[in-house]
Amino acid sequence: MKKQTLKLACRDGLLSPSSMKEKFTLAQKLGFEAIELHGSNIWGREKEIVAAYREGVVFSNIAAGYWGSLADSRPSEGEKAYKSTCYLLRFAAEIGARGLVIIPFWGLPFSPLSPLANLKLAEEKMIGYLRGLAELAEEQ
Repeated sequence: MKKQTLKLACRDGLLSPSSMKEKFTLAQKLGFEAIELHGSNIWGREKEIVAAYREGVVFSNIAAGYWGSLADSRPSEGEKAYKSTCYLLRFAAEIGARGLVIIPFWGLPFSPLSPLANLKLAEEKMIGYLRGLAELAEEQ
């Protein structure tokens, strides 16, 4: 397996300029080699981000930003999280990012430790979605 070099990255929201190109220039001045995107900052800005990538901006990864939670036992909510996660994973590949950080219980309306939570069902749902995401990642 080819060894890859990791890059020191700064979260895009911590850099004050508004354009990705300016953020990357500042990040480089501060000693960073890439920008980590938070998924919630991507929606509606895809064209700008792709253009920045084509101009040489390096993106390390996307952190979260999908809708809902993969561990949500409600079918419609789990599916919404899965579809938005698939979209972000494909987008990560499009902009040369190495991957997508997934926080399993992100966005849940209840604590996973709550007695109201169906942890077994949540675990089964999440594992099923993660298997699908792993297959998608292999295709990218």
